[in-house]
Amino acid sequence: MTTQHTTPMTFEEPDTGESPRGRTRRRGPAIGAWLFALLLIGAATAGGTYLARDRMQAATRVDLGRAVLTAAPITVGSPDSAVVTSIAVAPQQSVQAGQEIARLTLTDPRNGRPAIQVLRAPAGGTVVTVDRPAGSVIRPGDPVATLYDPRTLTFEVAVPASTLHTLRLGMVVTITGSGVGAPIHATVDHVVPRVGTDAQTSPDVLTVVLVPQQGADAGRFVPGLPFQATVDTKTAGGAPSVVDTGR
Repeated sequence: MTTQHTTPMTFEEPDTGESPRGRTRRRGPAIGAWLFALLLIGAATAGGTYLARDRMQAATRVDLGRAVLTAAPITVGSPDSAVVTSIAVAPQQSVQAGQEIARLTLTDPRNGRPAIQVLRAPAGGTVVTVDRPAGSVIRPGDPVATLYDPRTLTFEVAVPASTLHTLRLGMVVTITGSGVGAPIHATVDHVVPRVGTDAQTSPDVLTVVLVPQQGADAGRFVPGLPFQATVDTKTAGGAPSVVDTGR
């Protein structure tokens, strides 16, 4: 009986002249490409997330247009007829409550009153105008000077009636403009009522008053300056509509 010996078949890699270390090193570019692809996918996903978020934020922001800085005037005058003897202030001057504004000489002093009357600022503020210079004759109630209190400044913006339903009391408004620097934040406060014949003028537009938030430095600007207002409608959730008087 003849015994056959089978020789196992072997396969040898072709000799490329490279060491095993060199062959291992060739896998590097493939791994790098794979990692690069993963990074691209991650960046695309993150970019899509940011884009969607930005679009959602843009959808909640409503451009209210031109907002004008306003202030309630404080008039300083006399209940008597008099001649303005002297003026102690000038426009744009800051004054304290009780500070002298002007001196008057009454034209008809009665009941033993002194002929000289001193007008004083009823509150601290800034002088807007001197309405009657020295030497002027004034009647009862005529303003001698007009002030405003920088702490009570507000912004007023004309809003179409079709947009009012999107506004709620307390919504945050961003005020921007030339020379503002950091934006000023204000809140929606109320709508100015229009009654009588005034309601017939531009009935499709109403004035909305915006109050600067605490700490907002609106007092450094002169009343009358125009700004740009953008409201964030996702704020003040659950608050009543700006057109709801609650009565």
